[in-house]
Amino acid sequence: MDFPNLTDGFDRIKDELFNDAKDLGSDVIEGKTSPKDALNEGEGKIMDSLKSFFGSNDKTDDGSSNDADEDSDNDDKEDN
Repeated sequence: MDFPNLTDGFDRIKDELFNDAKDLGSDVIEGKTSPKDALNEGEGKIMDSLKSFFGSNDKTDDGSSNDADEDSDNDDKEDN
């Protein structure tokens, strides 16, 4: 069974991410950004690409928010 739209979508994401990785790598080499910042930006670009392809669903099945990471960040701030 062949899924041309799925294959095309993955190829598009792969090409976008490859180009983004080259750009971020160049920025690190040229001293425009730190490796850590480049990794964080790259992670964001990966998530954005996947969300644009698969759609974004920030809600769980019961309709509540799926923001566990943000909630844990707030808890850490309160502990300090």
